[in-house]
Amino acid sequence: MTLDNIIEEINNASSIVILTHENPDGDAIGSSLALYNGLKQLEKNADVIIPEYSNTYKFLPNASDIKKEGNARRGEFHTVHGTVQTPAFMNVATCAAIKGGLSAVDLEQIGCQVMLSNTYHLHVRPGDELVREMGGLHKFSGWSGPILTDSGGFQVFSLASLRKIKEEGVYFQSHVDGRHIFMGPEESMRIQSNLGSTIAMAFDECVENPAKYEYAKKSCERTVRWLERCKAEMQRLNSLPGTVNPHHSFIQKKSALSSL
Repeated sequence: MTLDNIIEEINNASSIVILTHENPDGDAIGSSLALYNGLKQLEKNADVIIPEYSNTYKFLPNASDIKKEGNARRGEFHTVHGTVQTPAFMNVATCAAIKGGLSAVDLEQIGCQVMLSNTYHLHVRPGDELVREMGGLHKFSGWSGPILTDSGGFQVFSLASLRKIKEEGVYFQSHVDGRHIFMGPEESMRIQSNLGSTIAMAFDECVENPAKYEYAKKSCERTVRWLERCKAEMQRLNSLPGTVNPHHSFIQKKSALSSL
């Protein structure tokens, strides 16, 4: 979505609700109020809803307009490794470690709910097989809460000059040592199963922005086909003895374009 698309959506909206992530900090509250104040200047019907926040931020312009109840959509995502209150901020641990010197204990103390790790980078190094031998990402990282692993699709997209996309999957070269790698839906699921994360993401193609409609449509149709392959492979992997996490949750991503 481009900036022009966002402006068009705002102009066409009859009412707008602004939400933040769980346990909002000053950045979240300040940016939410800034957006709210800007929308009010445009004479838009807007509400900012933050169920719980510190009185420290009461000095911010129009902080008294913040609602604690209303049409905010909250939910609970129950997993084998704990419950996530949504919407939530996921701490990014690309290679199963948070940059900046934070440990798994630190994350728990600051109220982190879910950690995100990178399938592609962990596959390249230290290797998903090694992580499996060490008992999976939870033992590897020391984090006991839910872990989401992405599919590797975006990282493959970022290697545009080194990749070739086919129906069976994507052929590309490692950004580390140049070795040739193939990753398709089944390979992505096997890597994520070896990592033993809580939540696995379906393998998809990330098209460039902007992209021609016909290419985007074909990409979405292929991603839907890949989705079915991901689901079948994860079900097979979960049924095998010795699987790190046989209760792997599976996130399906499907575009509205797939129905066109």
